[in-house]
Amino acid sequence: IESTLRRERAEELAGLPDAGTLPARLFVMLANDTIEVAHPLLSRSPILRDPDLIAVVRERSSAHRVAIAHRPDLSDAVPGSPTVKLSCRRR
Repeated sequence: IESTLRRERAEELAGLPDAGTLPARLFVMLANDTIEVAHPLLSRSPILRDPDLIAVVRERSSAHRVAIAHRPDLSDAVPGSPTVKLSCRRR
């Protein structure tokens, strides 16, 4: 599937309050895509839980970590979350 289409789907999915009948693994798969695709989900999707975010922090790029740091509800359980959030606020 083209990157543009994946990005559009990620934008749509990021705004959903719950997964409904969609499999949570779809959200996780897109969250692990390129940062252009993953950013909307990483920064605001309530479907992604701490274990999902922790895996992204450990396995993906610094850009993915910065997107996660912009989450309004970022848990301290996510590695580096207070430090990354503080650096984002200073910008």
